[in-house]
Amino acid sequence: MPLMIATVKNHLPTSRSPFVVRSNRSEVVEFGRLVEILAASRTTVSRAETVAVMQLYKEELRKQLAEGRTVKTPTGSLYERRRKRGFARRALSSAGRGEQP
Repeated sequence: MPLMIATVKNHLPTSRSPFVVRSNRSEVVEFGRLVEILAASRTTVSRAETVAVMQLYKEELRKQLAEGRTVKTPTGSLYERRRKRGFARRALSSAGRGEQP
């Protein structure tokens, strides 16, 4: 089943956005399958090169997040949010108005 996206009226009085986006999916693509898809698509990049780049991406992303930076990518912005109790969590924000932490 494909990704289903819908807009819903936002009833939060503190929000400036009149609508919010809701999404639903039913299938998960694991990392290995994603690498196969990327390596088989319109590119001359091999599977091994794809894995190497993804590994470097993950390492650098963790480093930048640990240093408190927001990393903007074509698929959204990643940032680490601190909670009141001192726990950190990584968040992915979709592109658009909500991409700033």
